[in-house]
Amino acid sequence: MTRCRLCLLCLGLLWPLLTHAGVRLEYRADLARQQLDEQSMFVVPEPYRELATDTQQYELLLKYTRDKLRMVIAADARGSDQETTLPVQTRVDEMVLDFAAGGYEWSVGKKIVSWGVGYGFRPLDIIQQESRLQWQALSAEGRPVLSMERFGDDDADSWLWFRDSRVTPLSTQYRNALAYQHYALQNSGDLYVVAMLDEYGSYKLGGGFSQVVNNNIEWHGSLLYLSDYEKFIRTEGAALIASSDPFQNGRYSQGTQLLLGASRHYASGFSVMLEGWYDPAAYSINEWGALLTLSAQQLALLGGATPEAAIYGNLNWNSRAFQATSLMQQNLLLRVSYTGERWEPALFLLHAPEDGGYIANLSMVAEVGDSTRLYLAWQQFGGQAGSVYAQMPMQQMLSLGFSLAGLW
Repeated sequence: MTRCRLCLLCLGLLWPLLTHAGVRLEYRADLARQQLDEQSMFVVPEPYRELATDTQQYELLLKYTRDKLRMVIAADARGSDQETTLPVQTRVDEMVLDFAAGGYEWSVGKKIVSWGVGYGFRPLDIIQQESRLQWQALSAEGRPVLSMERFGDDDADSWLWFRDSRVTPLSTQYRNALAYQHYALQNSGDLYVVAMLDEYGSYKLGGGFSQVVNNNIEWHGSLLYLSDYEKFIRTEGAALIASSDPFQNGRYSQGTQLLLGASRHYASGFSVMLEGWYDPAAYSINEWGALLTLSAQQLALLGGATPEAAIYGNLNWNSRAFQATSLMQQNLLLRVSYTGERWEPALFLLHAPEDGGYIANLSMVAEVGDSTRLYLAWQQFGGQAGSVYAQMPMQQMLSLGFSLAGLW
């Protein structure tokens, strides 16, 4: 019943547009089974457990393009074994008007803007970060923007005002910001320079490149300086067993994100990519060590005078550290993929050199006919004893899904 309402909601909302060409509907469903790691300190027993082991996710996209107007409207429903209902949420991913005036190309509305280079991590995505390693990712939602662009024969400049958002488990913060990008084509390579300044005086400056060395090999890199950044971190001096949420958005001064990678493509359809990156906005190895030590001390109180509910409640608060985009500051990624006529298998291994943890992911995308795609993905967390990935509440995950698309 919920899925029918999901479809009817979008169709009824934009029925007048369906009589015009350029309307595309996409429907996606994902079912996932997640196995808990009972050896992890962050897996608490029922009824204190907040982690779900079975999840469902459904998404309907309506994409409309006509003349200079482009819209993407989404409705999604997500549920799990921890919930009895699947509430439907609707949102506008994109609604942007493009036009030319005064020798410039203009865009106004809500738009997805991606400036970065790289796969596993993209520092130059200063408008919004694109994550390709995220599990069961919904479609990307754009930002409110007003942009002005100039295009030359081998260079381009872009100026944007946009509404930035920073999401943490506690809140979502919004701020106005200005951004600039310069692009230049030089010697079979692409060069980028970016800058951003928000209304509170925080700024970012960076640059990057992507170069094709020969017909089979390319390499890329980027560097971004941050005047300040935030981490969702436990308040210093909080009690061992806190009576209220002890976490806050901690603010840090000066940091540099760095990415370097290369890939090789073969005529057979195989490709191999290797990337390494550093992200100061992730927990440092010392910060992870402090959180793991704290959690062990809290667990040691079981069987004493401290109520179980208070101990497991604090462990649930601690486990939110695993929701960050980057868990470790230092990362190495190896990805092997194959692009066939109807199927695309891929394997990636994300390694944390600081403590020996890893994530292994195996996926398959297969096209059935002209409008249907099938998805299969398996993911395993592990590593040396005491590593962050070995302490993940989830040990492995299996996801099955499909998508349907049609053009009218």
